[in-house]
Amino acid sequence: EVLGLCLSGHPLDEFRPELMGFTTCSLGQEELSRKEGCMVAVGGIVTRMRSVETKRGATVGFGEMQDFQGEVGLFFKKDTWENFRDKISEDDRILVKGMLEFQRDRDKNVTEQMQVVVEEAYQLDYVREKMVKYVHASLYSSVLSEDFLQKLKAGMLQFEPFEGESSCELVLHIETESNYEHGLTLHKYKLSYSQELLSWLKQDMGASKIWVSAKPRR
Repeated sequence: EVLGLCLSGHPLDEFRPELMGFTTCSLGQEELSRKEGCMVAVGGIVTRMRSVETKRGATVGFGEMQDFQGEVGLFFKKDTWENFRDKISEDDRILVKGMLEFQRDRDKNVTEQMQVVVEEAYQLDYVREKMVKYVHASLYSSVLSEDFLQKLKAGMLQFEPFEGESSCELVLHIETESNYEHGLTLHKYKLSYSQELLSWLKQDMGASKIWVSAKPRR
C-alpha cells in the first residue's frame, strides 16, 4: 500500500478470464476516452466506497475501482445505491455495467475524471460461479494432430461436472498462419469450470489465450 503497487501478484490475477470475457473495455485512460457517453461493462477491485447525502436528503454512493490498466469512478444513484450499499465494499472485486461519463465538481463543471453511473453490479465470484457458460481457448493450427485430439478428449473427460453441478462448454479458436480464425464449440462435452481446467488448457494443451463468457462468441 505504501509503494502503490502489488509485490505478491495482483488481486485481480485469478479473474483475468472473467475480465477479458465480460468487460467491454479496460480502465486505461485511452480506452475509457473512446467509450465516453456509452454503456460499458468494466471490472476491477474497489479501492474506495462511501455514502453521501445530497442537499435534497437522498443518499447516493461514490467510489473508485482499479484494474491492471487504470482506474475509474463509480456513482450509484439513490435507488441503485439502496440495492447495492450493503453488497459492495472496499477491496471487493466486481463487475459493473452502466453509462460512462465525465464527473462534475460541486459547481457542476466537467472534470477530467471519468465515472460509471452504475446500473448493475456483480461480485466477480458470482460471475465465475453463475454467469460463465463458455470457456474459450486460442490455439495455433500447427498443434492440431490425431494425438492432440485424443489428448484433448481424454483431458475433457477429467473435468466432467458432478450431477447437479453447473457446467460450461469449450470453444476452440483455431488461428491459422494466414491470421484467419475458426471457431469450434464442443457441444458434446460439458465441463466443470475451475482453475485446474484453465491450467490444463494452457500448460498441457498449449492455449495461447483463455477467457470465459456467457455466450459462444464475445
